[in-house]
Amino acid sequence: TFGFKTVDEIAMKRGDSPESKKRIEACIKYQLKQDTNEGHTWSQKTQLLTDCSDLLNLPVVVVETALVNMHESIIYQNETQVALSFIRKLEYEVFNHLKRISESYTPPKLENIEHKLKETEQYQGFEFTDEQRRAIVEGSQHGVMILNGVAGSGKSANVKGLIDSMGTKNYMTAALSGKAVNVLSQRGIEASTIHRMLGFQEGKFQHNVENPLPYDVIVLDEVSMINVQLIHSVICA
Repeated sequence: TFGFKTVDEIAMKRGDSPESKKRIEACIKYQLKQDTNEGHTWSQKTQLLTDCSDLLNLPVVVVETALVNMHESIIYQNETQVALSFIRKLEYEVFNHLKRISESYTPPKLENIEHKLKETEQYQGFEFTDEQRRAIVEGSQHGVMILNGVAGSGKSANVKGLIDSMGTKNYMTAALSGKAVNVLSQRGIEASTIHRMLGFQEGKFQHNVENPLPYDVIVLDEVSMINVQLIHSVICA
């Protein structure tokens, strides 16, 4: 499989038109995919046009004309944003699944969490900071939560504290890499790679909407580094 740049170079050498509609559209899709690979689900229209103009060595206005005329089944665009339509569809589906999880969640009683929290502190031999305690108690009350903090701020301890305080051993922490899994395991946290958790076999995941994951709690490590396709697969399961 050849990438856009290689194919474009071959096409230009054989004499294809530099302003070919197919060429410009292929470049736009290529650049959007590049942005997606860097973690962006949409691109700023002005930046996209500039990037494609540079790649194609064509005026921005020529690229913009092609972009405006691209079919909505391929490209979503408004005045300032451009996205691949299938990525936008996945984003909506992720949102709806998160909403489903959040709304169907029944939180444990606060007094139960606080009691378990004290037991956890006694077991581990140290007390949580006020900030960690608030994160654990608050986190227990929501079906979906994001735990954010700089390196060394105690996120792993918070995760372990939250899980222990909720009184379940039926959980899984999933990470992109085996290295991250090893780090989590060394801290006493049950962990797996995302692909292993989802049962990746013969090019597809065994766990999905029809065959859900068997856990009460799923923790996604470094979630901001996971692309929307993989997030979608996890949340559907």
